[in-house]
Amino acid sequence: MNGPRYVFHTRWFTRDATLEEVSDILSDAARLAEWWPAVYLTVRVVEPGGEHGLGSRVNLFTKGWPPYTLRWQLHVERINYRHGSTVTAVGDLSGRGVWTHRAVDGGVETTYTGETSLQLEVKRRRGESVGSPPQPTFRRR
Repeated sequence: MNGPRYVFHTRWFTRDATLEEVSDILSDAARLAEWWPAVYLTVRVVEPGGEHGLGSRVNLFTKGWPPYTLRWQLHVERINYRHGSTVTAVGDLSGRGVWTHRAVDGGVETTYTGETSLQLEVKRRRGESVGSPPQPTFRRR
């Protein structure tokens, strides 16, 4: 890999969620922009993959808190349903990412980033009325 190297490592706690709920939300790449619009601006599934998205390829247009955008493709390499997945990225963002989930008292601990939007999506899928997820911090061009 050429260019700067970044390592993203964060932990979230999704209260009152199950491993199944968190795994189902995170394996549904086609809906990332719906529940996490602060990061995922455009999502296009190139290959849907198999059960729980295994083998899927998704073209993404994303951003973080800094004022720049990234175009990249995500490929789901491995699924350990309920406990995590491994993905690779190519494009403006290249590398490997690992999601891990574990049940803890009162919810699910997930290692990665963006827990506010995930918490809202768990509630929305349960039929609860929730507000909108955090939106992008700058306008798209």
